[in-house]
Amino acid sequence: MGASTSRPASEFVRVNVSLAAGLLGSVAVGVVHFLAGGAEFKRSLGGLGEAFVDSSLVVVLAFWIVFAFTHVALTHSVYSRMTVPELRRHAAREERRRRTWWRSLLGDNSAETWAVQGALLASLLVLTIAQTERARESGWILLLGLAAVAGSWALMVYSFAIRYARLDATGARLGFDLDGEPRFGDYLTMSVLTSTLVGANVRCRTSEAWSALRTHSLLAFVFNTIIVAMTISLLMGGIGR
Repeated sequence: MGASTSRPASEFVRVNVSLAAGLLGSVAVGVVHFLAGGAEFKRSLGGLGEAFVDSSLVVVLAFWIVFAFTHVALTHSVYSRMTVPELRRHAAREERRRRTWWRSLLGDNSAETWAVQGALLASLLVLTIAQTERARESGWILLLGLAAVAGSWALMVYSFAIRYARLDATGARLGFDLDGEPRFGDYLTMSVLTSTLVGANVRCRTSEAWSALRTHSLLAFVFNTIIVAMTISLLMGGIGR
């Protein structure tokens, strides 16, 4: 049979499914964490303030981890199965939708917005862990913090992979040294190489494409040199205790 006739899940659908999964996951983890630590909290009434911060931090970490990885998994599932014509049609359609103001309000944001939001949240979570003694001494929370940072990084990679696919499909052509038209995996490879500061051998043929690549490189630099470094330092410090 030829190409699928069903329309792939849009960015709006993927975001909201991921939000629902994140909420369910955070509630489940929060309940388990409270039940597991409830007795300790009762024995240490003087530490209830930090205990509340501890529990809230676990819930937020769980939400972001589930949201980020669910969104990445859904995005990969949708785009990796597309043929080249399907990818170009879908990417062009999503780019047109993204540029409408009401789509932005409902959740269809740009790659730059997703990356900045993920980086800011990752920074906030890492700083909160660093400033909370109970959290710093909890291997469980440190591992959740590491997973949250990894989720933010993966979200940046996939968001920019989609951004490049959309640019290529709407006239801001990218030059790949390939035999044939690029598939989603090629845009993903470009995004991974840029996110690791290696750089990809791709020619940007418009100012819009150069702007996206410049923004991606700057965000990746900040993420890798500051957020990842802080997380590793925090994790190593926690393990060393």
